[in-house]
Amino acid sequence: MLAAHLSTHVVNVRGPTGLSIVIFVASEETPGSLPRPEQPISLLAAQPCPRPIQPPLPTPVKTNNLILSLSGYDNLACERRRMSGCHWFRRKPEIRLRSQAHDNSIVQYLATGFTMGFPLHYEGPRFSCTSNNLLSAMQNPTAVDAKISKELDAHRLAGPFSSPPFPVFRISPLGLVPKKIEGEFRLIHHLSFPKGSSLNDGISSDHTRVSYATVEDAIQRIKSVDSTCFLAKTDIKNAFRIIPIRPQDYNLLGMCWRGLYYYDRCMPMGCSSSCKTFETFSTAIEWIAQNKLHINDILHLLDDFLIISPIEDLCRK
Repeated sequence: MLAAHLSTHVVNVRGPTGLSIVIFVASEETPGSLPRPEQPISLLAAQPCPRPIQPPLPTPVKTNNLILSLSGYDNLACERRRMSGCHWFRRKPEIRLRSQAHDNSIVQYLATGFTMGFPLHYEGPRFSCTSNNLLSAMQNPTAVDAKISKELDAHRLAGPFSSPPFPVFRISPLGLVPKKIEGEFRLIHHLSFPKGSSLNDGISSDHTRVSYATVEDAIQRIKSVDSTCFLAKTDIKNAFRIIPIRPQDYNLLGMCWRGLYYYDRCMPMGCSSSCKTFETFSTAIEWIAQNKLHINDILHLLDDFLIISPIEDLCRK
């Protein structure tokens, strides 16, 4: 029914017709790419300032293929199809449509975002500020070094710089959160600090409100397939980190570590507008599966996709 090979770099989706659509492509080394660190972060030679020259956007999404795959995508029709039977949609359709609307079509919004970068939707004043990193980061500097090196390798982080790379540069704290696997951590960018004047405080709720598929939606979809069915689950690895940020907002995503400066170039998990931006993209991917690959029994929650099939073999593909 569906074959999906998901990794940081490639998504190849194939439906029962044999049609294959590649939405993500492997990133390549290009001139002007950020240098790969070959030694500890603290020993790296910092890049000079002023304002750095921007390399290509750090996303594996192939925009032309995405636009082609979304041919016929209609905002209201796809939302009604995806949310059919959903309690929230029946109750407030006008609110959901308003929350999904953009100045142009969603297809244009996605095409522009993956070509020029997505906005953070920050509407507050732009000023330079600094802040101390969280205790969790200071107590485990080796883990922070490893995370920063990984993001630099993927070109999702820019730096290091010996001084702030922009005339106006907002620095928010770094921290670590333990993962389920012992000894592994997730690097966080605390964009809700300081309370009252943080980056997230400057983002309107119009860009943060989002509704997701629920367990009830999944149960109803399973019941509609057959009394006996099989389930498959897949996801998009590094979900938010494949969403590039527009260069105009780079100076809002600053960080400082070991006396050197960096800024994020991809959507951070700590940004309050990240979920809605990514949900717009993943809803479009679900529409492609349903309308172009004829996979009707599929629904998603952010980067997680649930596929339902009456035949085990189709679900295993």
